[in-house]
Amino acid sequence: MRSMSGMFSGIKQLESRLKSLDELDFEALKEKAVCLLKYNQQLENIISKLRKQENDVPKVTKPFIFDRYKKRHIALKLSYLGWNYCGLVPQGCLALTVMDRIFDALEKSKLIENRNECDFSVCGRTDRGVSGMCQVVSLVSRSLIARGVGVIEDSGPCISERQDVPDEEMDYVSALNKNLPRDIRVLAWSPVSPDFSARFMCCKRSYEYYFPESGLDIKVSGSILICICLKSMIDAGNRLVGVHDFRNFCASRIEKDTVTFIREIFEVVVSDVDSCDHHSKLCRISISASGFLYHQIRFVMSILFMVGRGYESPSVVDDMLDLSKTPAKPQYQLAAGKSLNSITTL
Repeated sequence: MRSMSGMFSGIKQLESRLKSLDELDFEALKEKAVCLLKYNQQLENIISKLRKQENDVPKVTKPFIFDRYKKRHIALKLSYLGWNYCGLVPQGCLALTVMDRIFDALEKSKLIENRNECDFSVCGRTDRGVSGMCQVVSLVSRSLIARGVGVIEDSGPCISERQDVPDEEMDYVSALNKNLPRDIRVLAWSPVSPDFSARFMCCKRSYEYYFPESGLDIKVSGSILICICLKSMIDAGNRLVGVHDFRNFCASRIEKDTVTFIREIFEVVVSDVDSCDHHSKLCRISISASGFLYHQIRFVMSILFMVGRGYESPSVVDDMLDLSKTPAKPQYQLAAGKSLNSITTL
């Protein structure tokens, strides 16, 4: 009954207000509407200030206690598009690299506490704009389990102090991909032994360079295109195979850990990507080696392109490998990096 009487009372008040509005002329109604708008704006400002005060209150987050977990040696397989990054490894400056993103994801996922103390190692390096497929990195990460391959026994609490220890390891792939941009993906992970190093246990490193056939030395015979450039590039590439001093095929800047210019190239393959018979056919050069010097692969590509365009003969490779004939590196342009993909084999 009280609710009904309250409802009727509200209806009467509303009818009274509507009646009072009917008695007002246009100018009075306009003035009242302006007053209501100002009052409404005042209320919105008050609400906005209150919400801002709530947001300014610092949220208390519990610190993550890494000592409650064991640590484990693991390896991650990565793929990334390097077009938007200044290389793979951190440069020690403001330039954004692929590993900066990966370290951020590792920290957000609470997999590492300190990026400088996680025993991080990478199988290879890529330059600015160069993409990587199947790159491998190794590191020490937080682990959910108490025993297993790569688990550091003297890390974290004793097994007797642990309760509800899971039998399965966490999903490192999903944990990292949630915090990584779409142009960087973790493909797989594996436990590794404590002496594993992604850098020093990599047995082969490969690069693939993609380029259009147009612009190369192509001869026309009737309606048939004869691409003699690819044969010349194959010849020049085969001359690179073997153990050589590649100081004339790398950047003049020497890295601190470079103690020798001797490298072994296992294979150089020049091929068509597809069989389409038209001018814009795409080609690929694959080079596999034990390792590469700084910018070596891109300088090699520059020489192969000069051979393919008819500017040099394949014998230029022999001349540059012979230090008695070419004691100092000639000046020639560095090939672009965006068409280059790094592929690593452990």
